[in-house]
Amino acid sequence: MEQQLDALGLPTGKVDGNINASTRRALCAYRDLNGLSATRSPAGAALMSRISDSSELPLLPRKLLGVKALVSLTCQTAYVTNNAGYVVRVLPVSTGKDNGYHETRRGFKRVYWRYNGWQASTLFPEPDGRPGLYRPIYFDRGIAFHGVRKPVKTKPQSHGCVRTWPKHQDWLWKRLKVRDRVFVYGNYWRKKTAALGGYAKR
Repeated sequence: MEQQLDALGLPTGKVDGNINASTRRALCAYRDLNGLSATRSPAGAALMSRISDSSELPLLPRKLLGVKALVSLTCQTAYVTNNAGYVVRVLPVSTGKDNGYHETRRGFKRVYWRYNGWQASTLFPEPDGRPGLYRPIYFDRGIAFHGVRKPVKTKPQSHGCVRTWPKHQDWLWKRLKVRDRVFVYGNYWRKKTAALGGYAKR
């Protein structure tokens, strides 16, 4: 199952037969993209069989066409599309660490500014004084996709931004431009949420 999830481009982590938090994140993303309730629960026999028969990720529903990046708070993943409904890459991310002050706000957004380099946060400076936001791509009043020096865990840990690995941010920087649409949805703290934020019906 891990091998097939990895072949589909889902972020399983190391493929070693050990069902860990990274595997559960990939399972959540598979469910989410395939119209099943998004959850990080282990897979049963029926889901394992379905995964083994999958050869590609499905197209997004029509209502989500034109959205360039989707962020699933439930799965802690970002789906980057070709603007025509095809998911070209699934990235592991870490979002806001609570539903209050550090929330990654839900809804449809647009990229409005990008900074090509390391940027310092005025609200949340790094303890060592170094700039902590790598190539930030802003889409919601100070909230951005950005790379970090620290590990990107499988759970929410940011101050509201969508954290990525620097190598993933380099890839994202080439594809996510000003005016591109972003959709944020889900809830990490619920055991189960609607697939694709309730837009899973095609």
